[in-house]
Amino acid sequence: LDLYKLLEYFDKHNVKFKSATEVYDTTNAMGRLFITLVAALAQWERENLAERVKMGMEQKAKEGKWVVNMAPIGYDLDGKDALKVNEKEAAIVKMIFEQYATGRYGMGKIAQQLNKKQITTKSGANWGMQTIRYVLTNPVYVGTMRYNHRVNKEQYFEIENAVPAIISKELFEEVQAIVNKRSTLHPRKATSPHIFA
Repeated sequence: LDLYKLLEYFDKHNVKFKSATEVYDTTNAMGRLFITLVAALAQWERENLAERVKMGMEQKAKEGKWVVNMAPIGYDLDGKDALKVNEKEAAIVKMIFEQYATGRYGMGKIAQQLNKKQITTKSGANWGMQTIRYVLTNPVYVGTMRYNHRVNKEQYFEIENAVPAIISKELFEEVQAIVNKRSTLHPRKATSPHIFA
């Protein structure tokens, strides 16, 4: 597409393209045909490569192998395609789930506590409500790897027991119920029985 746009731009300004080292020449019909064919083949190769990479990553994920180049908090990469528990970070993940499960702490409050203690995310950033939500709703912590969660949602799938679990399935389900319940309530009503809390 870039090449077509460039040639179109050249034509608009009555400029011809002729390569000194290759056979590209837009001064005649044969040269224009040749450069168009080469561009079409390059585009086909690029798309073909993208499809093969996508299929390869999907197959790797179906085999229970980690396909992202960064591990989520609580884990480290073990080789190129596996995760192992990072005990120090796993303690943070457990604390997040356990505090939220009490019903007394919201996502914002947990983020504030972590930031106050100068505990950062995996990438070294401060915690926010969205990063806490990502941890609380990610099934990786019960050992279930998900694929295409954000990009191609129509091709989303999960692989159970693909990674070592950090929390129990019971705690995860309990937290999901609270997350779903709170999403329909006003934030203050969700964490306190008192109307003016």
